[in-house]
Amino acid sequence: MKNPPHEPEFHEHDERTVGALLAPDILDMLEESPEAIPAETDELHAKDLADVAESLPRDMVAPFLSALPVERAADVLEYLDEELRSEVLETMSVHQAAELVTEMTPDDRADTLEELEEGSAEEILAEIPAAERAETEKLLAYEPDSGSPSVPRHGVSKVISMPLPSRSQR
Repeated sequence: MKNPPHEPEFHEHDERTVGALLAPDILDMLEESPEAIPAETDELHAKDLADVAESLPRDMVAPFLSALPVERAADVLEYLDEELRSEVLETMSVHQAAELVTEMTPDDRADTLEELEEGSAEEILAEIPAAERAETEKLLAYEPDSGSPSVPRHGVSKVISMPLPSRSQR
């Protein structure tokens, strides 16, 4: 007896998205032949695959990403909504999450680890190869989008307050 097909989570605004249109087919492939997913989705941009992932039931996103080659799954992961990305990474094994995060761009890798619970982020960071881990730790030490390696990410170490000169001193 065949299991009933999974029903993706549709929202009104999803009806026209590529993700919403492809989600039922992806769910069928996940059930019947997950090994076919890379070939069937090869022509799609990672952003479109992220839309597919966001249209799937949450418990099917990790299996969907697992069906893709690691580099491709990492590209898709970069486009996922932050909350979903964190949820998916925290449900994966530390090794699998580290594999995906390692393949992300350095900035996205650091941002993604910042989004996770501290314990999960530390476990994943420990599994990342040494060169990528060092680069990520360096990025984690600085404020996102500051453009300056002199601004710590986690708070300001010292604030200097100086009175403004009076008008007569200007």
